[in-house]
Amino acid sequence: MRMIRKIPTAGLLAAVLFIGSGLYAQDADTLAIPGAVLTRDIKYGNSDPKQNFDLYKPDAATLASVAGTGPSAKVPAGIPLVIWIHGGGWWTGGKKNMEVPYLIGHGYAIASVAYRFSQDSVFPAQIRDCNAAIRYIFQHAGDLGIDTSRVVVAGASAGGHLASLVGMSLNNKRQEFDPYPLEGRKISIKGVLNFYGPADLHAFHGDGTGYKVDSTSSSVSRMLGASPLVRPDLAKWASPATYIDRDDPPVLILHGDKDPIIHYYLAPLFYNTLRLAGVKATLVTVPGGGHGGREFSDTERQAQVLEFLRQVIPPPALLVVPGEANAQGKNSLPLDGAWTFALDPVSSGETEGWYRADYPSGKFDPVAVPHCFSVDKRYELYTGKAWYFRRWGAVASPEGTHQFLRFDAVFYKSRVWLNGEWVGQHEGGYTPFELEVTGKLRDQNVLAVEVDNSWDTTTIPGAKTSVPYQSANMS
Repeated sequence: MRMIRKIPTAGLLAAVLFIGSGLYAQDADTLAIPGAVLTRDIKYGNSDPKQNFDLYKPDAATLASVAGTGPSAKVPAGIPLVIWIHGGGWWTGGKKNMEVPYLIGHGYAIASVAYRFSQDSVFPAQIRDCNAAIRYIFQHAGDLGIDTSRVVVAGASAGGHLASLVGMSLNNKRQEFDPYPLEGRKISIKGVLNFYGPADLHAFHGDGTGYKVDSTSSSVSRMLGASPLVRPDLAKWASPATYIDRDDPPVLILHGDKDPIIHYYLAPLFYNTLRLAGVKATLVTVPGGGHGGREFSDTERQAQVLEFLRQVIPPPALLVVPGEANAQGKNSLPLDGAWTFALDPVSSGETEGWYRADYPSGKFDPVAVPHCFSVDKRYELYTGKAWYFRRWGAVASPEGTHQFLRFDAVFYKSRVWLNGEWVGQHEGGYTPFELEVTGKLRDQNVLAVEVDNSWDTTTIPGAKTSVPYQSANMS
């Protein structure tokens, strides 16, 4: 169960805008991304000019298009955010160097962070800057329009290392990595995207294209301030793998098996270390992939990244009543927030009448929708049926209008009852669908949704008999 939204009549529906390669340089260190509103050079620190980030947010038309609610729909107050950390060997690179600008077209904001380089300050200056930027974003989330409950950190190459270090070390409370934690508010990272970044510097040795990892002039040695062979303690200290534990957020790793710079063996090493610790992880091996390139943002890679994001930071749920008033954001009822939830391992829910309006569903576990039960470590290996329940009061609807429920994503099969009456079903992992409920709303409403995340070789997406990458169960 992911998201629920009630939509206006079909005539106001808009097609989803997919942004792939329509990018061009706007400034020395920014991108002009179609459908994005850019705020440049937001300062998160004062000790170095590099301590700033650019914020790209989907504009109102893009958000409405993604939501399928038409250009007059109400824009959500908080947008899910991907914090992007660029690569460049910790000594070069810039904010415009990112693998995921297409996320704007899918309703995600991107904060692209700059940080101090190793020629100016050695480690841990880089991770301190990244954490300072994250702290600033959380502290000013209201002004920035960001939903801090839906934040992922991502990066490529050196940025992938730093993103992974943020995600793995956050719950270790390393004061040297973040000396000024945000008081009175917990910073929560819901996932990590690592594009071909090294996670274990202690294990990273040998020769790359044009350099030797262990030489004093290598990018790793310059970042650490010494060769990993001379100071293995520094290599371990700066390695994300050092801080892995079962409470870390899910991780998606993308790495080319022909990478000439960050050797591929580091990717399965990171993946298996995560899995052994009980962390949900997915390794995507890019066949023939080098160190970056178009193959990391092609259609297949985009789909894999979006699948991961929709599970860990899905867009908000919204119930919209159609009519003229909706253009002003009125007569709408958010359905995200408090629901109740129950597993149904023996498929007894329908037989026992869990869908009935008078069934005491309040006895089940409280959850917050958007919700992904497989992120809960108690249920991460569970495959089968589960139920979600939501109650709300009367909704004023203009006379002569139709009412719909819109589900933005339910993995994989779903059946829906409103006030004890079956209203429809859907099959499809990450495809939105609508069910008309005109005439079925009451003064007190009960919505029951049965979800079945079972999938096999007949489903789309489905299990494959042969795949070029390893994957955890991402139900």
